[in-house]
Amino acid sequence: MGSKLIRERFGLRDVAPKGGKVDLVDSWWLMGSPFPVLIILGSYLLFVLRIGPQYMNKREPFQLKTLLILYNAAQVLFSLYLSIQYLQHLLKHGFLPSKCLMNDDHTRIEIKTGLRIKSGTAIQVESETHRYQEQERDQNRAQDSDRDYD
Repeated sequence: MGSKLIRERFGLRDVAPKGGKVDLVDSWWLMGSPFPVLIILGSYLLFVLRIGPQYMNKREPFQLKTLLILYNAAQVLFSLYLSIQYLQHLLKHGFLPSKCLMNDDHTRIEIKTGLRIKSGTAIQVESETHRYQEQERDQNRAQDSDRDYD
């Protein structure tokens, strides 16, 4: 309801697919609605601006040097991993791929998870792929039945 008012007020056009949802993205954690993210943001701001300073008002600062070194090392390793994944993807598909990579189930899952998973090794990935394929088949059947009525 609110998004419709905003689009009308500012003259924005609806760029979402018919129905206003993208099933693949809406099934991801925290992506079905903006409210969980807004609650997390509000909680963070409350802690950083109110609760945290009150709690630490009469205390000594925590000594986090070792923890921060470990955290930074983990960030460096993860960034290196993602860079390698990106370069492998770039070498495989090129800078401007000739087809939409989200149409291929295996590539879509690699992009979504950031992991290269061999077929049949992750039950969750396989079940998600199967669920998405069923949704596509149902949509194709619906489109075919609509054409039959025309």
